[in-house]
Amino acid sequence: MTEKTLLIATVGGAPQPIVASIKRWKPERILFVVSPETKPEVEGKIAALLAGEDYRISPGIWDALCVPSAQDFAECVKKMGELSNEVKKWLNRGEDFQVVVDFTGGTKCMTAALSLQAHRWPCIFSYVGRHRADEGRRRHSGRWQGAGCAGSEPLERPRAAGA
Repeated sequence: MTEKTLLIATVGGAPQPIVASIKRWKPERILFVVSPETKPEVEGKIAALLAGEDYRISPGIWDALCVPSAQDFAECVKKMGELSNEVKKWLNRGEDFQVVVDFTGGTKCMTAALSLQAHRWPCIFSYVGRHRADEGRRRHSGRWQGAGCAGSEPLERPRAAGA
């Protein structure tokens, strides 16, 4: 059975990790979490890089959720709460539907807020890091590679001390 993936990805200034994640997960649907500053990255750099690698995402398969301020943690958490209904609808389609949450891009507030919301969902956490062939050199582009970070069950909440 082939998994049908909804990819939720925070977007920052570097498009390459997002491109690597899209190519890794091959999603049927993508929800980009953007700020006003990074919203142009989706159509500009991300789509262009994918097209340059003969991998196209049509406008109909992706959407963007824009947080009002990428540096306001409370606002990010509130806005990302809106994703829960999308996730629920996606997963209710059937057993072969999965959600992948990629928290590679975006500000720390955005990635922390997404992770906080997503820990309630049955999902796979994904992070794309840079593989550096020669750690001793500063000037190199490296290559981006993805890594799944957690399983498909929500994380348990830690118990309070003494509980």
